[in-house]
Amino acid sequence: MALLGYMHCLGLGVVKNLDTAHAYFASSALQDDAMGHNGLGFIYFHGTSGVQQDHAAAYKHFNASAYGGSADGMFNLASLYLTGSGVTQSFQRSALWYTQALDRGHTPAAYTLAVMHLNGVGTVRNCKMAVDLLKKVCERGSWVSNKLREAHDLQREGRNEAAAWLFLRLAEAGHEVAQMNVAHLLDTGAAQFLQAPSAQNASGGNASLHQDEVRAAGRIHAQRHYELSAEQGNALAELRLGDFAYYGWGLSLDDGPEDLDDDLSEVSSELKLVRQEADLELAVAHYRRTAAMRITGQWMQLCGGAQTTRAMKRIYNIIMFALLAVGFAGDIPDARVPKEVAAGDSVVEAAEVLAALDAEVKAAAAKEA
Repeated sequence: MALLGYMHCLGLGVVKNLDTAHAYFASSALQDDAMGHNGLGFIYFHGTSGVQQDHAAAYKHFNASAYGGSADGMFNLASLYLTGSGVTQSFQRSALWYTQALDRGHTPAAYTLAVMHLNGVGTVRNCKMAVDLLKKVCERGSWVSNKLREAHDLQREGRNEAAAWLFLRLAEAGHEVAQMNVAHLLDTGAAQFLQAPSAQNASGGNASLHQDEVRAAGRIHAQRHYELSAEQGNALAELRLGDFAYYGWGLSLDDGPEDLDDDLSEVSSELKLVRQEADLELAVAHYRRTAAMRITGQWMQLCGGAQTTRAMKRIYNIIMFALLAVGFAGDIPDARVPKEVAAGDSVVEAAEVLAALDAEVKAAAAKEA
């Protein structure tokens, strides 16, 4: 019903007729549909030939739509609070509802929030937050979307080198998804365009050794983009960095001898990157951050109760397997497990969390029954 209302409201495939749209929206709202409430709020906000403009009624329906989970409803409710239309003006509530809409992928909400953070309206002035939000808006623009689509099409056609080159251009501009994609192509050896010709032709006729060297060189380039992607909150990139630390792939910083004087340290500063050794403590840290990212993401998308707790339990199950792997490695003499790594304690901690989550699932399910 609500979708039919939107078609008549916007003139999509039919003659634009707001009165007909109003009838569909009203029928949908009677069933407490969030989209229907949002459409009805739009009709009351603007008014039609048959419906008088009523901002108070618009507020009522936008509020119902927002609490029903509609991102558009949240955005429209925030706009009413921002302008004081049909409700007492409140910049703080406006910022709150714009944030809720943004969490559900609403691009106009990202732009409006950026302007609010830039000017300190309804929130503390935060230029960094404003820049981050404007970056999100730019990344969702048509030019970036078209380039991403082009790169994905090239990858589907098996033209991985060309796809990786396009992903790299976007990655260097700060696009998080592109950073993850180019890292994956370099990590798996599907793209080798960043490697020197000497590296690609090394190892003579030993194909297996050559492939290992290609993968190792690719991972060095991939690591940087995994790190950039993880800094922007990509849980899969964080998980992969844990694998890099666990297996000793990629590079790490080497501070060098401490007794060097300042002048000599400056000269040798570019030589501080060395091949990374297996570091189980660092791997556990990455895995824990992955768990935190995934649980936070699930919590933001779900609405509490047994469903939310089950999602958290599922993520902790994944992380516990990673910690168990570290614990098993601790039993291998050549694994060089640092003494500071309490892998066993980490497994016990994860098991305790899982037990607590099990109890929460049962309690929440009992309340819902």
